[in-house]
Amino acid sequence: MKLRELLWLLPTLVLYLVVVVAFASDGLIGDEGRYLNFATNLTQGFYTTREDPSLWNGPGYPLVLAPFTAAGAPLIVMKLLNAVFLFVAVCMMYATARRYTGRTASLVFAWLFAVYPPFLRYLPFMLTEALGVMLVACTVYFLVRWYGTHAIGWLIAGGVAFAYLAITKVFFGWVLMIGAALFLLLSLAKPLRPLRRAGLVLLLGFVLCVPYLAYTYWLTGKPLLWGTSGGLSLYFMSTPHADEYGNWYSRHDVLSRPELARHKPFFEELSELSEVERDARYRQEALKNIRRSPKKYVVNWGLNVFRMLFSYPFSHTLHKPSTLFYLVPNVFLVALMVFLVYPTIVGRGCIPPEVFALLLLTGLVLGGSSLLCAEVRFFAITVPMLAVWILVTLVRVVRLRLVREAENESAGAEAA
Repeated sequence: MKLRELLWLLPTLVLYLVVVVAFASDGLIGDEGRYLNFATNLTQGFYTTREDPSLWNGPGYPLVLAPFTAAGAPLIVMKLLNAVFLFVAVCMMYATARRYTGRTASLVFAWLFAVYPPFLRYLPFMLTEALGVMLVACTVYFLVRWYGTHAIGWLIAGGVAFAYLAITKVFFGWVLMIGAALFLLLSLAKPLRPLRRAGLVLLLGFVLCVPYLAYTYWLTGKPLLWGTSGGLSLYFMSTPHADEYGNWYSRHDVLSRPELARHKPFFEELSELSEVERDARYRQEALKNIRRSPKKYVVNWGLNVFRMLFSYPFSHTLHKPSTLFYLVPNVFLVALMVFLVYPTIVGRGCIPPEVFALLLLTGLVLGGSSLLCAEVRFFAITVPMLAVWILVTLVRVVRLRLVREAENESAGAEAA
């Protein structure tokens, strides 16, 4: 990336820094305390205890925070890292766009990506969202370069980025395993052979995660344990009650909120169990609910997809105007995606194979997320992949070009 191009993108970093400084809390909110505790543990030589292992989150984000925690850095410094992460993501998206279109169009694309409202929502918080978006954007760029150059270095870079994503957001560990098997299997068919390159990236990412999986096995005796948050999510997704829509609640919510009293006896029964044991019991109860009320689970799934896209509906919740912060931009984004389905099908010969690999990967992420309690942030993290598909389809199939670039091409043709 040239210095001039970087200067055009630098205002996004300023915007992010302002958002963090203006809206960050002086204290810890929600999950922030858990990430900080994990980071503190790492500075003391361990991640969690073997006696009662806590694996609600992977170590990716705490590893980033640990040096700052060890140095006694203020919370605001660690929260400002989000601005850097998201700025790197913007740069990666610009660099990816330049593989397919001109500078002006790529800058417009990068700026539109930069101001996507759900990204801004999580900037002031010490959470994994900005880091996750950056890792997805890096994976996208490395994958595109791996397809374009066949250089082994891009394969390695893509595998490393996806592996770190998997230990940051452990759901992506399952995407790694299932995706690697699916992509490599599909690539055996001659028309789908290009999927092999994406499959190799995923396979390498999984191999790089083996030390983490060995660690969780040493702690719990359970193979392929990525984390312990899935059971509770599946439990609420399977709720058979008509006035509950499958959205997630914490154990504290259940024990303190009157409207969730029907769940309280079961949660109290599990209060003496370890986190790993509770996770297993949640899964068992969830499967019972699904077997007893399969139609309700299907209803919850449909509502979950809508909630993942538009942050609506939530049970036992008064909806606020802030819902529009997610609903409005995603209505336009989803409408654009629907509009581009037909051009993608009829113009598939103009679309490079890596874009279809990204689409398949996006389908795995969103499809898997929809089976558990999902929120808008689960959709937002796939936006770097979807954005590349949208861009490529617009410029190569729909033939949408900026006026300035079209004029430059015409002038060049006349000069020749």
